[in-house]
Amino acid sequence: MKTKKLINVFKYVFLLAVILVGITVNVNYAKAADGQIKAVTIKTGKEDVTKNAYTGKLLAEGDDGYVRGSVVKVTTDCSGLLRFHYQGNNSDIVSISVYTDEALTDCIGYASVDASSDVVKTFGMAIPKAGTYYTTIQTFEEYDIDYTIAADIYSADDDVLTSGKSKTVTLLSSNDSNYYTITLKSAGTVNIYTTFANGNDCYIDVDIYQKVKGKMKLVSKGSSLASGTVAGLAKGTYYIKLSNGSDSYYALKYKFTAITDKSGTSKAKAASLKMGTASKGLILTTDKKGKEDWYKITLTKDQAVELILTGDVSGDISLSFYDSDSELFGKLYVDEYTTEDSGVPYVSTGKSQKLPKGTYYLKVTKDGSSTSGSYSVKMKLG
Repeated sequence: MKTKKLINVFKYVFLLAVILVGITVNVNYAKAADGQIKAVTIKTGKEDVTKNAYTGKLLAEGDDGYVRGSVVKVTTDCSGLLRFHYQGNNSDIVSISVYTDEALTDCIGYASVDASSDVVKTFGMAIPKAGTYYTTIQTFEEYDIDYTIAADIYSADDDVLTSGKSKTVTLLSSNDSNYYTITLKSAGTVNIYTTFANGNDCYIDVDIYQKVKGKMKLVSKGSSLASGTVAGLAKGTYYIKLSNGSDSYYALKYKFTAITDKSGTSKAKAASLKMGTASKGLILTTDKKGKEDWYKITLTKDQAVELILTGDVSGDISLSFYDSDSELFGKLYVDEYTTEDSGVPYVSTGKSQKLPKGTYYLKVTKDGSSTSGSYSVKMKLG
């Protein structure tokens, strides 16, 4: 009994040394890999990795009388967080290490797996670039051990996004950042949605850049929101920068909405507004603070009216309502981030109060230098 306890103690001490120091019996592993797998690149989170698994055996005779081991070559087509899925039998502890070279001298990651139950164990590590890696699988047990191993990787490379399609991505660390290219064929709004890959809310920066004379220029700052963060952008190519997160997996998506702004640039050039019909306007990131959009509406008789302003904007906008003599009747404001929170129901002149017939003017103003997005303005009978 004492002998068995001593053997177990020695077994765990040996494996701990392998894990902490990254040491492998390299003399015995200076050989071709026992098998190979390709890490499946996760794009939607629904990929099946089992189709690309390798089934191997740790033989009872061992490589040096104590350690049973084999080597599996792993290829990846991107940098990112590489995950292994290991399932074995008859083993308490399995040590798995990843090397950049076939000689197994440069260890970049390792893990200790409790394989005492026939349950798939998943663990991951950061891989700095696409390429070929060598994974050692070792245990102390003195009998044959059958195992299966598969791998997938969440990309940390810069990539291209398509409107409306979610992409599963990752950051390698809190200092890591990635750029995702989007191309807009016309002016409009871009809503960016970010969550953890499992759908939970996360906190991460999703700033928008544009390349100017070969350098990245910040266009719009944003924060992670499952409900979406918005920017009004002109036609062109932009780059969504994902940063200030952690070494985790994210679902990233953007939605583009083309908007034709028909507002006037001044009171004299105010666009006509039809009673009961909403007019949608666009505020660009490049518009200066104080930029004005003008509309006018004509009442053919005395009427009570309601004004409605809603917006999907970052920052502040306001709607001012004037008569033909520039007398201000009142203002409405939108100063929230998303349509869920920024809708202003209406302001009314009162059911018993009618406006005299005549022409009235509505002015939408960009009140913040960083404000951008879209809005909707409408006048209807009260």
